[in-house]
Amino acid sequence: DTNDGPFSSKNILLNCVSHGRNDMDKFADLRNLFAWQICMPSRGHMIHMGDEIVQPMSWFQRCFRGKSSMDWSLLNSTSLHGKIQECIRDLNHLYILYPQFWEYGEEGYSLIYEYGENLVIAYHRGIFNNCRITVIHNFSNRGYTSYDIPLPRSDPNVERIRDAVEIFNTDDRKYGGSGTFQNQQIEIKRNSGEDIVFTVALPPLSTIILEENLI
Repeated sequence: DTNDGPFSSKNILLNCVSHGRNDMDKFADLRNLFAWQICMPSRGHMIHMGDEIVQPMSWFQRCFRGKSSMDWSLLNSTSLHGKIQECIRDLNHLYILYPQFWEYGEEGYSLIYEYGENLVIAYHRGIFNNCRITVIHNFSNRGYTSYDIPLPRSDPNVERIRDAVEIFNTDDRKYGGSGTFQNQQIEIKRNSGEDIVFTVALPPLSTIILEENLI
């Protein structure tokens, strides 16, 4: 039930990211949260009513005060509320478009990289038509213009990677991000006897999704 637990204003998402320094950081953190929720394997994804626009008052509190449950006035093209709704919409479209996210469930998930000190994690989500999805989350407020993601040698498909392109970035300007950490091209480092490495621009509090083309 998407109406569970709306009775206190403490439950709204904006209060859950009160540690953010400003609205830009708070909304970046929430875009990252939604991307993590949708990209990780699960038996379905649920977004609480009103959270898709991150309204500052729960639907119950609004109804209790005689207002409509959803504050649609927040949805204008220049507000962070409207932009995060566009981010969630595009994530949902991406989820439907790429069977890698849902066709094999947990079997379509494999960890690539986890570095607790930097709060960065990367994983693969299945293969479909010689295309594999890579998801990279940065849960810290530090961005990197160049960050190396080593692919495990145990990966049987690592030598099949022809190239990789960025297909989604929560830091895109159209979602309310900075737009300064875009990956026009993913650098793939191949050194004999060493790990194959993706070098990416990694925004703070962000998720980037790559499409690997396999041969």
